[in-house]
Amino acid sequence: MPGDTIFNSASIIFDTEPAISTNVATVWVEKPKADFITLSSPVICAGDTLHFNDISTGLPLKWEWTFTGGNIASSEQKYPSVSFDTPGIYDVSLIAHWANKSDTLFRPGYVRVVDPPPCRTACFWTS
Repeated sequence: MPGDTIFNSASIIFDTEPAISTNVATVWVEKPKADFITLSSPVICAGDTLHFNDISTGLPLKWEWTFTGGNIASSEQKYPSVSFDTPGIYDVSLIAHWANKSDTLFRPGYVRVVDPPPCRTACFWTS
């Protein structure tokens, strides 16, 4: 096992012929490392929706998202979509779980919500 990487192991049983023989393999899975991106800039107009994508490593099987200021405060989906109605700067956190291991990523001020222009056809901002 390389360096400081923590691994989980799981035994998987394969039946080649039921009740005759059993092969056991040990599979090493790296501890999750939480990470995420959005499909667009995290600077949006009030009322718009951000689509979050989990890009965690280590094959997490459970996700715990927290969104301050969003139309939902939390989600357990791998790819949640969240609308933000009120201008402001908001935090996002993700906890990625695999077995009894987890990792947390907290991004303070990740989402910036601005008032839309008065005559809006699209809202494009750069950071």
